[in-house]
Amino acid sequence: MFYFLESPFGRKSLLKHARQGAASGIAASDLKKLKVPKSSIKNQMHVIEILSTWDAAIKLCDSNQKKLMRLSMALKKKLTSKAMNSSKKFAIDKIGRCAKTFAGGTPSTSRKEYWSNGTIPWMSSGEVKQREVSNVEGKITDLGLKESAAKIVPVNSVLIALAGQGTTRGKVAMNRIPLSTNQSLAAIICDDSKLSSEYLFHFLDDRYQELRKLSDAGGGRGGLNLKIINDFNVEFPIDIKDQKTIADCLWTIESAARKFENLKFAYSRQKDGLTQKIFGGS
Repeated sequence: MFYFLESPFGRKSLLKHARQGAASGIAASDLKKLKVPKSSIKNQMHVIEILSTWDAAIKLCDSNQKKLMRLSMALKKKLTSKAMNSSKKFAIDKIGRCAKTFAGGTPSTSRKEYWSNGTIPWMSSGEVKQREVSNVEGKITDLGLKESAAKIVPVNSVLIALAGQGTTRGKVAMNRIPLSTNQSLAAIICDDSKLSSEYLFHFLDDRYQELRKLSDAGGGRGGLNLKIINDFNVEFPIDIKDQKTIADCLWTIESAARKFENLKFAYSRQKDGLTQKIFGGS
């Protein structure tokens, strides 16, 4: 019964009996009208065995993903903090002294020649959630790039959301392809002799809440700007090799967590397909 009600067909059947209006919902008396597919107890147990196997796999992937993300967060805080890491020699400096920063721009949407058949990837602030950006929805033309504030961001730069809905503001990502961005994103291009961009990504990712507070507008939408970013202090091991080792370690853990997330999604899709086959034609 649980798996039937959880299936798309079961939910659809249940909603048919939902009462509309001010007192919307499903009454106990309505449940008596619900038609449930008939099947032998043997077949029912077989269905339970199949679907519970997928549930167990989904639960295991979810648990492993969360454990790895907790490990990543704990290590990130320790490995990128001078106060918590006595094994490395750390320096503290402003981002603006270790990197070049600039914001993006948006070509006029009323000019078709800026967008039609565009080939230059153009990233919006919401896409920062990808963390490693290798594909974006928007595309602009060479003319759109030339006649707007948009700029090409070199590969493997740090991107930070200056503004955005919900939790977007303060989130960071790295672009794995050359791209341009809108004005709600800033690019940080590190001086590789001083500061690794991969390390800076993880440092800023750990300081998300701190960045949010700096850009808080007292209950309003708030926003970051280039001055806040340039003046933000970054702690980093003096040896660039140590920075890269720390970043590699954190990416390895995050990559493993992402694999479990992808597996969880794949198993969920497979389970949906199974429930559709089992109950969909009923």
